Amino acid sequence: MKKHISLLILLILFVLGAVRAQDIQFKAKAPDVVNIDENFKLTYTVNSNDVGNFVAPKFTDFNYSGPSRSTRRKVQVVNGNMRKSVETSFSYYMQPKKAGTFEIGPARIEVNGETYKTNPVTVKVVEKSGKSANKQSGDGSSKDKDGTISDDDIFLRVHFNKSSVYKGEHLLATVKLYTRLDVAGLKQFEMPSFNGFWSQKIKTPNNIRFDREKVNGDIYKTGTLSKVLLFPQRSGEFTIDPAKIEIVVRQRVQSPSFFDSGLRNISKSISSGKKSFTVQPLPEDQPLSFSGTVGDFNISAKVDKKQVKANKAINFTVTVSGNGNLKLVDPFKVNFPADFDTFDPEVEQDISNFASGARGKKKMKYLLIPRYAGTFTIPSITFSYFNPKTEKYITEETKSFEINVAEGDGSGSEGIATTRKSKQEVEILNEDIRYIKRDVSGLKHIGSSIFSTWVFYMGYSLPVIVLVIFLLVQNRRRKLAQNEELVRNQRANKISRKRLKTAAKHLKDNNRERFYEEILKALWGYISDKLNITFADLTRETIFNSLKKYQINQQTMDELQDVIETCEYAQYAPAGKSEKMGELYNKTSKVIRKLENSLKKA
Repeated sequence: MKKHISLLILLILFVLGAVRAQDIQFKAKAPDVVNIDENFKLTYTVNSNDVGNFVAPKFTDFNYSGPSRSTRRKVQVVNGNMRKSVETSFSYYMQPKKAGTFEIGPARIEVNGETYKTNPVTVKVVEKSGKSANKQSGDGSSKDKDGTISDDDIFLRVHFNKSSVYKGEHLLATVKLYTRLDVAGLKQFEMPSFNGFWSQKIKTPNNIRFDREKVNGDIYKTGTLSKVLLFPQRSGEFTIDPAKIEIVVRQRVQSPSFFDSGLRNISKSISSGKKSFTVQPLPEDQPLSFSGTVGDFNISAKVDKKQVKANKAINFTVTVSGNGNLKLVDPFKVNFPADFDTFDPEVEQDISNFASGARGKKKMKYLLIPRYAGTFTIPSITFSYFNPKTEKYITEETKSFEINVAEGDGSGSEGIATTRKSKQEVEILNEDIRYIKRDVSGLKHIGSSIFSTWVFYMGYSLPVIVLVIFLLVQNRRRKLAQNEELVRNQRANKISRKRLKTAAKHLKDNNRERFYEEILKALWGYISDKLNITFADLTRETIFNSLKKYQINQQTMDELQDVIETCEYAQYAPAGKSEKMGELYNKTSKVIRKLENSLKKA
């Protein structure tokens, strides 16, 4: 027994020792790029205070002083649990001997009898430009007599990851701040309007993390202010308006008093320059099933049951997944069997925005109810998209599904059984023997005729009237089906009300992102259907030019522009109050109502 206990204790100690060894982290940290006359700090850190021999690498290309050793203890309480940590650091102050790119080899250290080493560090040393010489004081603040800030000390730029894209292809816009000064705070920040683009913001940290970059021979601290995915809605040459920001920097000025440090907080408004690039049109050989989707996608379909009784529900689900303008994929028009009752699909989407694009999936769930027994086929769905990487149109097709529908559990009148073979076949049993009627009221005398009464003429003409009405209705439906533009025009208001209803639900749940997204869909979808403008070609310019043709009054157009700008701004602004969201909801409903009334009169 004692032997087993001893082995168990040894095993536990071995496991604890292994875990402890795995937790040891020994790292080196230094700036990526420095000026040739700049001193910088190289730090080696290990998360333990039980350290032994520390061996630094050779610093052949640098003058240095150190190391200075320090220990830091930290205590954290998370959910009532106390966590203690210890860090031991060895710091060197380095000065480059010459310009170039140099690799500092790994350092070694002993912890609990084990030897660990760091990763090598690469430092790029650059010559300092003449215009920036003597601009920086030792504390990193700019020194100036009157506190003016040069445009070379701090500026703003908008970077695009591509200089040319296809219509509908995603483009990443990054707004970066470059500074040689100490930033004390950011005030008003205004993104470019990005007219002609469908934009989606990428989440960035609330606190700006500054890195170091070389620009025109000088070292700048650079911080990313915002990242946005852009999907161009039309082709051609684009010029993006500048981004703007008001920033507060800490600057050292010449002080008249010995007791005054000379540090001042100074505000400066800066803006980026305009940026131009080209959006190429999509190739002309577009498949019939192509509707403007650009990216790399997959499509699949499934049914929850293939054997079902009549009047029982079937769930048919279509899923499109991939990377691209996935949010612009509309529900598919499926030619379901005529004996199926169908309903508008329920759409679910799970899409996340990254620098590499908008990735995720979109599900369309169709509820189907077969009314009669038989074997039916749900046809395959054809989906086409343009892949900008291969520069080709790709067409994918889902599989079809055969559904076997058995007789339902129907109930008939006493003495009568009904078996439905189809919509046309009806078989009635127990009809050969009829009971004797005892009520003889309503009998006519022999010799009286109904042919000369109004009842005869009414009964004779009524089927003709019904037939004529039926043919007129069928003819109108046939014309509507052939005229897709007219169908979209007539259904525009109904669809917008449905989307506004969904937006109201998101408003109630305080789901801010989905609310603004659904408001824009309601507004842009209504205009697209009403004015017969494809969603891919829908821009502010095309909207207002089309509305002017219908002589829409300027007030309504101003209200429309205000709603669009409010929604687009809300994608970048901090979370707003629900009262303002409710006000926007009412304003959007009012604008759509005004447009509907004006377009009916036009």
